Parts: sequence; structure tokens; C-alpha cells
Amino acid sequence: MTTQPHAPTANPRSSRPRRAVALAIGILVLAGGGTGIWLWQHNAGNGEAVECSALARNAKIEDLLGSASQAPSCDALARALKRAVKGGTAEDHSVAQAQAVIDILQATSDVLEESGKKSLDASLHLPMAEMIADYTPETHEILAQLDAEYVTHISDGKPWRDESGVHIAVDHEVLVRVLRALSQTPEAYAEVRAAEGHYAAENLASISPTADGAALSARPAGNARALGVLDAIAEDVTSALHEDEAVEWDKRMVQLLRSTSPAGVPSYASDAAGYIDTMWTRTLMPTTRNGDKTFREQSSRILDPWGKGRGDGFKPPSGLKEDCVNGQFAAYEETKRALGDL
Repeated sequence: MTTQPHAPTANPRSSRPRRAVALAIGILVLAGGGTGIWLWQHNAGNGEAVECSALARNAKIEDLLGSASQAPSCDALARALKRAVKGGTAEDHSVAQAQAVIDILQATSDVLEESGKKSLDASLHLPMAEMIADYTPETHEILAQLDAEYVTHISDGKPWRDESGVHIAVDHEVLVRVLRALSQTPEAYAEVRAAEGHYAAENLASISPTADGAALSARPAGNARALGVLDAIAEDVTSALHEDEAVEWDKRMVQLLRSTSPAGVPSYASDAAGYIDTMWTRTLMPTTRNGDKTFREQSSRILDPWGKGRGDGFKPPSGLKEDCVNGQFAAYEETKRALGDL
């Protein structure tokens, strides 16, 4: 496993609320937009998904939820899981909440692996995606696999705290397996992709104007790898669907991401990450598909609004752009092979 140091700047874990797609999902469903969540629940509930009862019987879930693990419905189980991990930003997650996230991810991965299935009951998709999105600074590092500190904590199975907040670590394969299971529903995938995209923008905005060498390239490299993993997950999902279903999955996912873009572009001075992310999101078209360059080169394409927004004459080096494209594709290829073995 490759380890690369972070840029020596302030930790980019932001206290601003993450830009989520949950509100947009509600608006689109009420307005009758797209095919709606029901289609994906129907398709994921055809016997190819792990039932809620199987997850509820897992020893880690029973220990975490107690009597609530015997919830009478999937919705009740989802609510119990969300209560166990409820928290805002990285600064105010408790150690107990972080431990709950670790246990839920590990338990879900174990149940999926034992069953040989790639999806959970659809009722759990969006609630668990929201949980994961709430821990994006952590899941970003797990997906990128470039921070040695996270690697050293995997075997602990326990969270740790430092000056930036509480952190979690699970095995890369565990997180990928769970994300694949949730992404059967495009709303869930869009929730995670939107959170990761905004965090990638935060990473760029946090780089010092005087940075060079590893201090300049480390965070773009991490962005590339994390986004490449999500690229592969999207393809693994759509390649298993009928052609018309895959098209609808793409349309729905892109529609949700586009809906997160604000009416106006925030100024770089007031919200640098928002500016970078909004400029990229506005390049998404209704016809954009998850395999298009808009997605596959996202880590590189957000470098231009970053450079433009800085306004100090800085232009991202062409070599950095190329490294991002190559890094994102490499992570996509690695994950695509790994998903074939799951």
C-alpha cells in the first residue's frame, strides 16, 4: 500500500454543513421527477438483496442496538441505526458514535460477504448513505489509501481523537463492499458522490498558495483515488442492470447531483470549496453518464476552477492534471477488479 504525506497545511475538515442531496431527493419525488426511489427499491428487492433481518441478527448489530435490533420493519431498523450514529461534523461526532459507524460498516460487510450478494434491502440504502456521507473526511481517507495513520488504525477496530475531531478506519474492502451495496439505489450513490465531490473541493481550497512538491500534489492525488473508487462502483452497479435500467440509473443520479448546484455561484472569497464544486457540477448535463469524462476526470477538472478562483495568477501544472487523470483511472481499474472478486 502506497503512503503519501499530506500537504503541511491546516486540516481541511470543515465545520460547514456538507452539501447533501437529501433535500433535493424529497423535492424531486414530490414533484414526480424521474422514476422515483420506488423503482430502485423494487429492483433491489427481487431476492438478490440481503434482508434487513439478516443484518439485525449480526452480533455487532445486536450488541450496538440491543432490543432495537429486533425492529419490526426495515424502516425501524434504519431509524435505530441512524440514532446510533447521529452527529453533525467531524468536530462533534462522539467516540461512541464513531464506534457505532465502524461496527455498522463491518457488520454490513460481513453479512454481504457471507450471503454472496451485492445489495442490501433498499430501505437501508439512503439512510446508510447519509451516515457514510456524514463521515466523508474519514471515508475519503479510507478510499484514497494514502494516509498511513488510517492504515495503522484498521486493526484496532476503534476510533481515535485528535485536534481535528474523532476519526474512524475500516478496511478498504469493507467500505467498498458496503458502498456497492448501497449504490444499487441512485439516490444513495448521489448522496455519497456529492459529499465526496464537495470534500475534494475543500481539499483543494485548503492548499497553501505557496505550496509546491508534495504539499501541492498530495491532496489532489487523494481526490483522484477516492473519486476513482466511486467511478468503479457506479459502473459495477449499472453493468449489472438491464440497459434501460442503467440509463435511468444514470439519469437519476446526474439529476440529483445537478440539483445540488445553487442558483448562483458563490464567490471564491466567501466559499472557496463551494465555488470549485459548483463550477464542476454545472458541467453536468442531462445526458451525462457515469462513464463520461465529466466524471472520470473530475479530480483533474476541478483544478481549473480552483486556479481561477484563487485569482493570484496560479495555474495548475499540466503534470498535476495528468497525474490526477491517471490516478483516478488507476483507482477505478483497481476497484473494478476488486469488485469482480466480491
